[in-house]
Amino acid sequence: MEELFGLPTITLMWIVVAIAGVAAAVVAFIFLKRPILVRMGLRNIPRRRAQTVLVTMGLTLATIIVTIAFSTGDSLAVSIRNLALDSLERIDHFITAEEVVASEAADGPDGGAEGGIPNQVLLDLQSYFAGDERIEAIFGSRFDLVPIEHPEAGQVEPQFYLVGVDPVLADELQAVRDLDGDLLLLSDLGPNEIVINERAALELDAEPGDQVRLYVFGVARQFTVAEIGRDAVLTGNIEVGGAGGLLPNDAYQALLGPRLSPPDQWDSILVSAAGGVEQPLEFSEQLDEDINEALQQLERANPQLYRSHGLSRFETDPIKADSLEEGELVANIFTTLFLFMGSFSVAAGVLLIFLIFAMLAEERKPEMGIARAVGMQRNDLIQMFISEGMVYNLGAAIVGVVLGLLFAIGMIAALNSGFESFGFQFAWTVTLKSLVISACIGMVITFITVLFSSFRAARLNIVAAIRDIPESQYEETYPLTIGRVLRNVLGIFTTAIGL
Repeated sequence: MEELFGLPTITLMWIVVAIAGVAAAVVAFIFLKRPILVRMGLRNIPRRRAQTVLVTMGLTLATIIVTIAFSTGDSLAVSIRNLALDSLERIDHFITAEEVVASEAADGPDGGAEGGIPNQVLLDLQSYFAGDERIEAIFGSRFDLVPIEHPEAGQVEPQFYLVGVDPVLADELQAVRDLDGDLLLLSDLGPNEIVINERAALELDAEPGDQVRLYVFGVARQFTVAEIGRDAVLTGNIEVGGAGGLLPNDAYQALLGPRLSPPDQWDSILVSAAGGVEQPLEFSEQLDEDINEALQQLERANPQLYRSHGLSRFETDPIKADSLEEGELVANIFTTLFLFMGSFSVAAGVLLIFLIFAMLAEERKPEMGIARAVGMQRNDLIQMFISEGMVYNLGAAIVGVVLGLLFAIGMIAALNSGFESFGFQFAWTVTLKSLVISACIGMVITFITVLFSSFRAARLNIVAAIRDIPESQYEETYPLTIGRVLRNVLGIFTTAIGL
């Protein structure tokens, strides 16, 4: 993930690293100034191994929850990003037509079908951006839903997205690939050969060389499956997990005919930016603004073609950049919700840490009482607890990250089982900065809690601690001062008036 709560994760990482560094510096300062206190605090760790393991496991809760949240968020972000890049390949922008009423579409100047884009619009855009080095190609595409049947397997897919594009341009852009990522050349397709995507092959139980039938107006047309392409927009994966296939434009129009596929119209215009699959993202926003500006200029020059009902007929969509932003948003929302729900468990973990250190202090009360009796100050006890707590803290951070990653792997497996029917699988991923953030946040939460616990544990009655009896029998008495009198009077007054 790149952001969380509107804050760049790299900035968040440095913030928590700095806070954790301050905690480590405190312990280092204690060691340099009073190394004997650090050694006294650490001596209990090897002497009580079972207790050490119990304490360490109890301190891992916050780290586990944060690690699960960040690891799962990374997995969602990367999986959706890879899905978008694999599906769109070299397609960076879509230009589509706004919906118009059928009567106007039929009577319009282009005489085309409803929602179609006249070929003149494609020619105008190609001419407008002819010298723009950012754009490698602008080309039209056609697509429609047709039923498909695999007679040999007895399988039928009623919603099969069939796509038609210029095979020469598709080959030049290297936009169609097989399941292994190798390039598929549409120009090599023979007559009545079709490329189907992975989802279609799964639904139809089809393999290269199998015979399939496409139905248009109830008439069957037989094709041979030439290759199986990976799920992408150009291979008919218009919707996530959608079955589809690809034909060269000529074969597409011959199959659907002028009624469903007018030769002078396109269903969408695709823009492929120069620089490969990911590099165009750097200037996608500016390019989208320039395409919109081009459409506005063309609209002013030819309003009859570019306007409908007084509104612009065509719009552009930076589909690749938008898809990646949506994927980041989904991961961000999931991580935020998980952290919010997990905060209740973290709060319970904080209470657990208080309880653990209260238990340690109670067990060592005679030892601490003797230490105080021979001259050790309360601050010395606090420093001992802080030193011991930091060691537990480091161990809990490491164990918590490992356990959190294991839980995250299990969560991704559960998500995959739920999304299997949609043809989408999440890939477990975690970034180094997420691991650093998770470990440091766990360390910071635990250190702060240990710090306050140490102050509480260091408050003891020396005589009661040595004799290991309840402190209530040896309550400390305080001298009567004006401040204490005023405090008590104020307390009685506020209680009386109900504040």
